[in-house]
Amino acid sequence: MGDFMSGFENAFKGKVGVIMGVANQHSIASGVARVLTGMGAEIAYSYLPDEKGRMEQRVRKVVDQWEPKVVAPCNVGSDESVEEFFGEVKKQYDKIEFFVHSVAFAPMEELKCRTIEVSRQGFLNAMDIS
Repeated sequence: MGDFMSGFENAFKGKVGVIMGVANQHSIASGVARVLTGMGAEIAYSYLPDEKGRMEQRVRKVVDQWEPKVVAPCNVGSDESVEEFFGEVKKQYDKIEFFVHSVAFAPMEELKCRTIEVSRQGFLNAMDIS
């Protein structure tokens, strides 16, 4: 990023935010996190809870290098889960100053068909989560 970032090194110093949707080191959310932490931001992260803890491991593999205070489960399809996640964030921070939503989902059967053949329910589900 070189010259583009010149002068922005501390642009987010002392700012706190939330990033949802870090999938791996190549995801858009991880790129955003890399830039914002490089500019001084402190970030809380969510992951989709699963029985084997694989999603948490994937997210931690990316974000642990920045020593976040919050890496917590959040299923954005559940109001209760969203409230619990932001409750965890609130325990650590008085306020958040930015939010990055980089979550996307569609049922596998909907991804395999032609766009024109996607069911109404599949479309609505993708819009609700994404």
